[in-house]
Amino acid sequence: MERNFIDLQQNTQEWWDNKLKRVTASYASNLFAGKLSDSYKINLVDRVAYEIVHNECIESSFYGNGSTERGHIMEPLAARRYENITMRKCTNGGFHTYGDLIGCSVDRNLEDINGNKISGAVEIKCFEHLHHEKIVLNPEIFVSELYNQVQYQLYATGYEFIDIFAYHPNYKDVKNTILPDDNHFEKLEKELDTLKKAIEIQVMIKQSIKRN
Repeated sequence: MERNFIDLQQNTQEWWDNKLKRVTASYASNLFAGKLSDSYKINLVDRVAYEIVHNECIESSFYGNGSTERGHIMEPLAARRYENITMRKCTNGGFHTYGDLIGCSVDRNLEDINGNKISGAVEIKCFEHLHHEKIVLNPEIFVSELYNQVQYQLYATGYEFIDIFAYHPNYKDVKNTILPDDNHFEKLEKELDTLKKAIEIQVMIKQSIKRN
């Protein structure tokens, strides 16, 4: 399979078009949910099969909530803070693809101070104060919460690392570096193979009842 980076702005129509028919990192944890759970049957199998048959993105009707809006507002501040701490330059996260099924967005790709591309990215979170307090006091919680998502991003991008960075204007920053986990990748590949078969069956069902 071939990896590609598409330099586009996230949450634009072009971004939604490239997410169409793909399993993205936001669904990484769903892959490991029970096969009979709604998070697996509906959010993975049914969603991708529907998009394949009807060429219509189900997700694009979601316009976010208070937490996502907060993230959009705070993220540029967090990115600048990350740059100051690491002496790295944050660049457009765009959209990464790996084969026909796998895709992901990272919040920012990275360059060194001379403008050379780094094989890494940063995933930024701007939590409300209570949750930020929690992960400052116990950073392992932060890693645990994002582990599946970030390992999926590492698998999709082929990057050597991804930093997870939590920013709040009134509290200390939280930064952890996550490296590729080959054992996790093996499990991920098995789950993706199982998912592909389930999607193929659901595609046949939906095609059989599709309006002519």
